Amino acid sequence: MPICAKLKSLFKKTPYHSRLLWTISKKGALKIFRITNMHIVKPSILLLLCLFFVVLCGCSNQSRLDLLKYKNNVLENRSQKNQFFKFSEDSPIPVTERWQFTELQYFPVDTDYQVQANYYPLPVKEELTIQTSSGQPRVYVKIGYFEFVLFDKKLKLMAYQEKSWLARSAEMPLFVPFSDETTGRSTYGAGRYLDVKIPQSDTAVLDFNYAYNPYCSYSSTYSCPIPPPENRLPVKIEAGEKNYTKI
Repeated sequence: MPICAKLKSLFKKTPYHSRLLWTISKKGALKIFRITNMHIVKPSILLLLCLFFVVLCGCSNQSRLDLLKYKNNVLENRSQKNQFFKFSEDSPIPVTERWQFTELQYFPVDTDYQVQANYYPLPVKEELTIQTSSGQPRVYVKIGYFEFVLFDKKLKLMAYQEKSWLARSAEMPLFVPFSDETTGRSTYGAGRYLDVKIPQSDTAVLDFNYAYNPYCSYSSTYSCPIPPPENRLPVKIEAGEKNYTKI
């Protein structure tokens, strides 16, 4: 357990917890007020409380720094993708449209969509034929599935790898295509994708801020797998990439 959590737990166990009212000002100054039915606080307890709040403030500042760093990483990833789409010869944006392309559209970065999930690898790998936007089906292998809770709903997403790629590299990420309540509205009509590193334990993070559109959303020359019905989420995933619209 992190030191911040330990201190919070320790503080809640003290008999004085229910008798103290505290506020932390913007400058981090600590004020402890005495309630009428409170007895004299021992100096040692007061010192412990002051130490607790000093560490708590430090933890809060660190949390804010971590959040800022995370958001900057997501935004930097989006910026690099815009540059690739604009200038790379491998850009999925048609050459005739690339000159007017500026940037992709995204939902604001939201850590509520950075979800802790349980991962369950399948002992027996099953094959699944997935339809594509071009009508040419592809064969995928079910590797495992994720279970997680989002907005008080228990959800599940199956993870795949394309059969033809299995023998090429053991480092290939899991392919997690999905659709949700934003599909066909604010996001691409067929659904979106997540790439997830193969978990080395029974937990993993599903970060929908990195959800992206298939290449066929930019050009009909691509053939993209359509998320299967089993990966339809009955919630709005208002994170990641929005629907692509031409200028």
